[in-house]
Amino acid sequence: MFGLVSQLNRASVSISANIAEGSASVSTKEFKMFLGFSIRFGVEVISELFIAQERGYINNEFNNLYNIGELLIKRITAFKNSLNK
Repeated sequence: MFGLVSQLNRASVSISANIAEGSASVSTKEFKMFLGFSIRFGVEVISELFIAQERGYINNEFNNLYNIGELLIKRITAFKNSLNK
C-alpha cells in the first residue's frame, strides 16, 4: 500500500508542478509539452485510483475522485488546445 500511496502522491504533485514549470516556458510549444506531461500524470493518477479501489483501499470516495480527475484532465486538455489558436 505504501508504494501505491507514494506513487499517487508523486503523480498528483507532478500535475501542478508541470503546469507551473511550463508557464515559465519561453515558447508556446514548450508550454504545451509541459501541459501534455500534466495530462499524462492525471491519467496515471486515475489509473492508480482504479488500483486502489480494486484492492479495497478506497470505496465511497472513488467516484468523486475519478470525476475530479477526469474534469481536471479535460480542463488542462482544453487549455492546451486553446494555445493552438
